[in-house]
Parts: sequence; C-alpha cells; structure tokens
Amino acid sequence: MIEAIKEIGEKVLSNAPEQFLESLARPVSVQNQNNKQYILIIEFDTTKGTINFELEEIKEETPRKYLWIGNASANNLQDRFTTTNLEYLVSQTIPNFKLFQLNEELGNVFEKLKDKFYYDVGPQEGQRERYRYVWNIEKLGISSKTMEQLIEEAKGNIKKLPKIISNEIFAYLKKEKNWTKKDIALFTIKVDGQFLVNLPEYRTYIENSIVSNLFSEGETGICHLCQEEKEITNDTSKLKFKYYITDKIGFSSGLQREGFFKNFSLCKDCYKKLLAGESFIENNLRSYLAGTNLYIIPKFIFDISYSIEGLKRWANYINISLVSTVSLEGLRKFKEQIEDYPDFEEQKNNFILNLLFYRKAQSEFKVLKLIKDVPPSRLDILREEESEIHDIGVRVFGENSRWYLGLGKMYYLFPVRKSKQEVVDYKKVLEFYDSLFSGRVIPYKFLIRQFVELACVYRFEKFDNYNIGKPDDTDIGLVYAMLEANLILVYLKKLNLLKEGDNMEVDKTDLEGEIKEYVKEMGYSKPKTAVFLLGYLIGEVANAQYKKGGTKPILNKITYQGMNVGKIMRLANEIFEKLKQYDKLSSYNEKIFAEMKKLLDKHIENWEISDQENVFYVLSGYAYNTYRAIKSKKDENKNNEVAKNE
Repeated sequence: MIEAIKEIGEKVLSNAPEQFLESLARPVSVQNQNNKQYILIIEFDTTKGTINFELEEIKEETPRKYLWIGNASANNLQDRFTTTNLEYLVSQTIPNFKLFQLNEELGNVFEKLKDKFYYDVGPQEGQRERYRYVWNIEKLGISSKTMEQLIEEAKGNIKKLPKIISNEIFAYLKKEKNWTKKDIALFTIKVDGQFLVNLPEYRTYIENSIVSNLFSEGETGICHLCQEEKEITNDTSKLKFKYYITDKIGFSSGLQREGFFKNFSLCKDCYKKLLAGESFIENNLRSYLAGTNLYIIPKFIFDISYSIEGLKRWANYINISLVSTVSLEGLRKFKEQIEDYPDFEEQKNNFILNLLFYRKAQSEFKVLKLIKDVPPSRLDILREEESEIHDIGVRVFGENSRWYLGLGKMYYLFPVRKSKQEVVDYKKVLEFYDSLFSGRVIPYKFLIRQFVELACVYRFEKFDNYNIGKPDDTDIGLVYAMLEANLILVYLKKLNLLKEGDNMEVDKTDLEGEIKEYVKEMGYSKPKTAVFLLGYLIGEVANAQYKKGGTKPILNKITYQGMNVGKIMRLANEIFEKLKQYDKLSSYNEKIFAEMKKLLDKHIENWEISDQENVFYVLSGYAYNTYRAIKSKKDENKNNEVAKNE
C-alpha cells in the first residue's frame, strides 16, 4: 500500500515539483447549507495605518492559490497565514514568526505591524505568552469598545481575548457589510499589497517545518522505499496514515530508539511523495461504506502518465465505479457519467485498488481493515450481480426498489453493536466485504447466525444497541429484513461465495404458482423448503390473529436461540389445529401443509440443517406470507381507487 501512495504522490509532483506545498492543499466546500462560501482577505496598510476586508468566493483553486494546508495542531504555535480560525490571526500567528527568530522580511512582518495594529497585554507565563499580542480594536477602528473593556470581558483569562476580539470583527462585518460568520470558510493576511503566503521565506519555512526539519540529525542510510542510500529519517509523525509503529521502543530493532532506522526509514524525496500522495487520496479518493470511513488507494500495474487534471478525472472515475456497487442511486449516477470516461474504461486493467477502512479520532489514525489488490473488474461483477438480484426480487415479490441490495444496504443486514453511537463490532462486516471484493468463500453458518440475530433486533426492538434504525412498524421491518437476507444468500451463490446444500427439484413437489417459483429461485433444499412452508403457514395464522385481536401470539412459538427438529415437528402439528381454529385451512393451505409434512417425515431421520437454520427458514416463510398479504392489500386498495375515479 505504501508503494501505491508514493506512486500517486510521484505523479502529482511530476507535473510541478516546485509546487510541493500546493499538493498538500486541502479542499474547501464552495457551499455550506446552500450558502456560498468565501475567503476573507484581511489587508493591513502600514502607510495609512488602516485595515481593509475583502471577500472572495471560494473556488476549486482557492486552497492552492492561498496555500490552505491545514492549521498547526492546537498544542503547537500557530504559523499558517491562511487558516479556518480567525482567532489565530488575531493573536499569535504573526508574532510567532518573531519568536521563530527568522530574519529578513518574514521575521520583520510583526515589527511593521506591531505599533500600528497590535495591543500588548504584557508578559505572560508559559504557553499564555502566545496570547500576549492581539489586534488592537481601537486602532483598527471597527468597534466602539476599548481594549480595557475587552480585557475586562475576558475576566482575567487572557486565552479568551482572541475570541472576544474575533467576535467584534464579525459584528463589524455584519453591521457594515452584511457578511456573516457562516459565509466565511477561510481567512488570509495581506500586508501592503503582498499576500504573506506568497513570501518565498514563508514557503521555505513551511516546507522545512513539514519535511526538512525531520532530517536535521544528518543520519544517512538506505531508504526503505527507493532503496537508495541518502539522508534518512524514521520520524513519520507528519504522515497521516500510520504505516509502521515508530513511537514505541518495544517495536524497534534491538529494543533501542536507534533501531527504528532499521525498521523503517525514508529519504526526503520519498517522504514528500508520500505526503503528496496522502493529500491527493484524502482530497479525491475518500469514501464511506459499512458505517466506516474508507480510502481508495489505487496501484498502477503499468506506468501511465497523467496531468493533475487527468489524475483528478481518474480519481472521480474510480469513485463512481465503487459507489455504483453501494446503492441504486450510485448505479444511476454511474450509468449517467460512465460515458465521460471511455479512456479509463479501456485502461482499467492497468491498476488495482486497495480499500483502507479507518477510524480517526483527534490525532489518532486507526486502520480497521485493509482489503488489498481488488481489480476494477470485480466492481463490474458485483454491480452486475446486484442488478440481477434486483430483477429476481421484482420477479418473486413485485416491483420495489428495496430489492436492489447494494453494498451499502447489505451493511444493515448485519447487526453491528454500538457503544456511545460508535460502531464497536465492525470486524465481522468488514470481513464480509473483504470476501466480496476478494472472491473468498463466506461461511454459511456465520450468515445464518447474523440473520437470526437481525430478526431478534426487530422482534425484540433492540435498536438502541445496534446499527439498525427503528422502523415505524417493526413487524414489517422484520419481514423486509428476512426477505432481503434470502436475496443476499442467492447473491452470494451466484458469486460462488457460498457453497451449502443442494437445490431441490421443485417440479417433483405438489407446490404450484408463485410459491413454487420462489422456492426455485431461492434454491432451497428439501428440509429448508419444509421449514419455509411451516413458516408460511405460521404467517397465515398470524395474519388471522392480527385481524381478530391486533397481535400475533403465534410468533411466540418461535424460539430465536434455536429450534431442533423435535420442536419443528411439534410446531407443525400445532399449526394444523391453529389453521382450523382461525378458519384458514383452505384447499391451498391444505396442499402446503401436506407438502410440508411429507418433506418433514421424509428427512426427519437425517435432518441436515441446524437449529438456527430452522429458525431462519421459519421466519423466511413467515416473511414471504406476510409480504404477500401486505402487497395484496395494497393492490386491492389501488384497484378500488382506480375504479372509484372511473
């Protein structure tokens, strides 16, 4: 994976090596809740002693133009002249460059501004010294308040002063120009017509702080990426992705800090390529799947030259290809846009994809799962099978967009536990996706356990503990979940990822009509068909009970921990009496019961399915029956409405 990221960074920098810092630029949304976003240009005129504010609309090139590469971490001294936080500019950013003891123009910017625009609150202790100098509201002429009044508002806490001053500036902008805080995404500084981000000394300083200072020890050795002997570092703290552990002695060679050079070290060129590659991936190849953030990291098999714009087009092509497997909406967008990328369609055998699932909390980057070497053609296969399963769903259940089971929807068929709104039981679902992308067989019993647990979430309303939202009607939610689970099993069989049981020869049964076609499409074995038919008859009784009393007590007969064949036989005998009791023993249901009993009796001595499978296929039969009843009622109401209008 690290080689793939370096390769992308190499292609980014090959177009303009001198624009390394621009390659780290972070994207900014051009809109926020339908409001256009702007960068506020704050210009100091040292000759006139005035300050001027100008808005410029955020465009795609804005972050590169004004070198928006992110703020320094909160604990460090702030040193970015383009920032998302006005408080940094109001207080510490410009004075900090005097503390850095820089010479010439950059180090003297503060001296030019100090007397005309800054207020000195006096020497401070420790980290509070960074707040010593702040913009003087009186000298800026943008507030009727005095600095003494603002300091009094801070109530002795000097750290609060930058925020108080920033609020005065926002109040001025609102009153005088009708600009609101929510319209402004970035802030940058201009002094006497010169943008500070364009000062050569500033660019050198920023590049040194990001990369060059890591090589100050002058250590030489073999770079682990390019295999050349150069000046190297083992400090990977500036990299976003954590490739190796380099901060715990226990993981170093020889259990010594110097041993990290043997574990993993990088030269300056490779370090810069990794930073550029990471930035490109974060800006252009970030996605979301299975309730988890995801980076798509391509690896070229054959070398291809792309311009920066070509790389971005290629990244967009990869994104729409992946998203087309995630949802029906993603598929529609893919079909609309794919004609714009004929060149990449022809070249898709030239690269493979690595899917990095991760979690980020503050400064911690945790890798949850890396799925390696996925050929783009695999996405085509998944997309085609998803469409075929949708067609099967329409064929056996009727038209409904719910039968399109993209990768995104599949996530909600796996009950994943939550803790404090964060998914904690993510491994099993990521393993499932790994199997889909890698073509590895999925254990059938694992799936059945998941689907029975899913049924429990709906039946006993355990939604607060899982990734599944509570529907308006939990019984209908259970019905859809079981039908979709059956479609997933068919999907996996078609992908040759599931090998379990033999299909029964439905032509040799007394089943007929839609139920016969359903059993055939699902590929049930004879024991599974028997239990499914039992579930179907339970649905008949449940429907009658609901019409009579608003509840379905027959469902209490299902034991979700598992039902052995003895329990199945007892329930089969009991259901016959219930059908008679609720006047549901029609000739059709008699045939269903007879077929169920015949299959049960024939296979009871060598029962091949587990106790949990028994539960799943009983619920599948119940879901099939209930959905048919719901659909029949809807169709009846629709026909009545049409007749009424005629």
